[in-house]
Amino acid sequence: MLSFTVNANSITLFVIPPPRPLSWVSPSQIAYTTVLASTSDSYHSIGHVTAKVDCRIDGRNVNFWSGMTSSDNNPSDSQLLLEDGFGMGILYYSYNGHHENAPEILNDLEIAKNKFNRLFTLKFLINEAHCRRMAQYHREYKEYGVAKFYGLSHKPRLAEGAGCTAYATSYLEVAGLLDASLKDSFSKTIRIPEILIGKDNHKVTFNDVLYSDAAQNWASPNDEHRVLHFYDTQFMYNWALDLKKSSHRPAHIRLDEEAYDQWHKYIPTSRKPRKGHRDRIIRKSNGFFGLIIDKRGVPPATDDIWQF
Repeated sequence: MLSFTVNANSITLFVIPPPRPLSWVSPSQIAYTTVLASTSDSYHSIGHVTAKVDCRIDGRNVNFWSGMTSSDNNPSDSQLLLEDGFGMGILYYSYNGHHENAPEILNDLEIAKNKFNRLFTLKFLINEAHCRRMAQYHREYKEYGVAKFYGLSHKPRLAEGAGCTAYATSYLEVAGLLDASLKDSFSKTIRIPEILIGKDNHKVTFNDVLYSDAAQNWASPNDEHRVLHFYDTQFMYNWALDLKKSSHRPAHIRLDEEAYDQWHKYIPTSRKPRKGHRDRIIRKSNGFFGLIIDKRGVPPATDDIWQF
């Protein structure tokens, strides 16, 4: 079982990127690249994010793992797309949700890293005031039953439920750490043509999503459409990988050498690189890496945690 060192006052996002890049250029492209990803590797084919919070609050350790996923009792995506005619309406579908616990998450990360070689971390160093808000949010998320709902379009702080990436990112937002730059890097806003959204009296086939004229571009402001703002693991991965490769990272962001050490602790001995060759091997394997983002000096948010 994977284990990770506890660090006071931090939140670490464990990100499993998709096995193949997802393209949000158009409805057609996101449908096509999602199918490619799921056929090349069905394990978290669109990615997954979970969070670990390690804090000291009033001299007391507060540590928890948390994540959101769909429960087992849901219609399959294939059914929604191929039988029920949801089309791009699947992006608004509300699944039955499940609040992941520590054993489930650790097992998931073990598989992602050791079997599929897809995992990286974003560790945010935070202060006690950030910790207080995150701990309250985590407690009330469970008390209010928000985890019953799961979906890409859901807004967690409105108690609508959440997709996995929106849920993990909402901890940063609650604490006041999700600045405009991070929000823009981790999320996207698109206009979905109304004609591609299936309804009871309007079925949209998967061929419509792939090949129709309406599917070749997102809607213009003057077209009939629905706006969707969402967070995505692919965007997180692109942001993190650019910073990993950069020789001019901001002063508050650095490579997490402990993440590298964890990687080398668990890879097979035969693949361990010679001294001085660590970066080369990691880039070649596209494996475990991490970034540390120091947010300790950022004032905590003061707005209401819940926005409903």
